[in-house]
Amino acid sequence: SQMDLQFQAAPEVDIEGGERWIDIELDSAAALGRPAGVRILVSHHDHQGMPHDLDALVRTLCATGADAIKIAALPRGCADALALLDLPRRCDRPAAVVGMGLAGVLTRVLASACGSAWTYAAAAAGRETAPGQPTARELVERYRARRLTAATSVYGVVGDPVGPSVGPRVFNRLFA
Repeated sequence: SQMDLQFQAAPEVDIEGGERWIDIELDSAAALGRPAGVRILVSHHDHQGMPHDLDALVRTLCATGADAIKIAALPRGCADALALLDLPRRCDRPAAVVGMGLAGVLTRVLASACGSAWTYAAAAAGRETAPGQPTARELVERYRARRLTAATSVYGVVGDPVGPSVGPRVFNRLFA
C-alpha cells in the first residue's frame, strides 16, 4: 500500500495513532533497553559506502527486537541503490532504506513503491539533513512519489554526470 510521506524532526516523535517512537543507532540499541510506552526504530548509517553484507545487517538489526529498522547508506551507483530497495520486502517488520548522495535519490523516490515503510525528505531547499535528500515538494510534485506503486513502470536517466540533467523534469511531465 502507498505510504504518506512522514517527516522526523527530532529523535523522539509523535506520529499518527499517538504512538511514540525512538530512533536509535544499532551500536547503542543494547544500552537503551526497552523504555515503556515507546516503539523502537533501530538504525544503521554508513556514510562511507554500502555495508558489505546487507542480509547479515538486516538480521542483526532485527535481532535487537526493534519494532522497525532503518538502513541508510551511500550507494556508489544504481546497483547499490537497487540492492537497498530490495531489502524491505525481505524483512519481517517495517523497514526503511535510504540511499544518500545522488545515486540514492531513487531510493527516496521509490520508497513506498518498493515496500519501504517511509522515506526522508527535506522541509525546504537548503534544509537537507543528508546529501542527495530531495525536498518534500520535489518528491510529491516532480516525482509524484505518493502515486507510485509496485506496478508503476520506472524509467531513469543514467550517465555521468547525471545531476544537472533536465531529463527527470521533462520526462516526468510527459509521463504525467
